[in-house]
Amino acid sequence: MACGDKWNNTGYVFCQENGEPMHPCTPTGYCKDFVEKYNKIIEQENAQNPNGEQAKLLPKINPHAFRHSQASILIFSGMDIATVSKRLGHAKVSTTADIYTHIMQKADETASDKLADIFLRKKKVEFC
Repeated sequence: MACGDKWNNTGYVFCQENGEPMHPCTPTGYCKDFVEKYNKIIEQENAQNPNGEQAKLLPKINPHAFRHSQASILIFSGMDIATVSKRLGHAKVSTTADIYTHIMQKADETASDKLADIFLRKKKVEFC
C-alpha cells in the first residue's frame, strides 16, 4: 500500500518492496545471515554460562526447508494429504504421499497413542 501505483502485483511470495521478484539468492542469503547473526549471540551467551547450560547453535537453514516444514506440520496436525499436495503444487497426491510417508506414519502412531490414552486411561472423562 505504501508503494501505491508503483506496486507490481506479481504474485511472488518472495518479492522486492515493489512486488517485483527477488533474485533467487536473496532469501538464501537472508537465511545464512540470520543463522550467522544469532549463532554469534548464542556463542557469546554460551561463553558466559556453565557448560551444563549451553544452548545449541542454529543449524544451516534454507528457504526450501520452510516448504518441507509447512507440509510436515500440516500432515502431522491431521490435514488430509490431498489438501497438502494441492498446497505444495504437486501434480499427483501420490508424489506428496511418497515424500512424506515417514511423517504420515508418525502422525498415525501419535493418533493411535491418543486413542489408547482415551480408551485405556484410568481417569473417567466427562463429555459435554
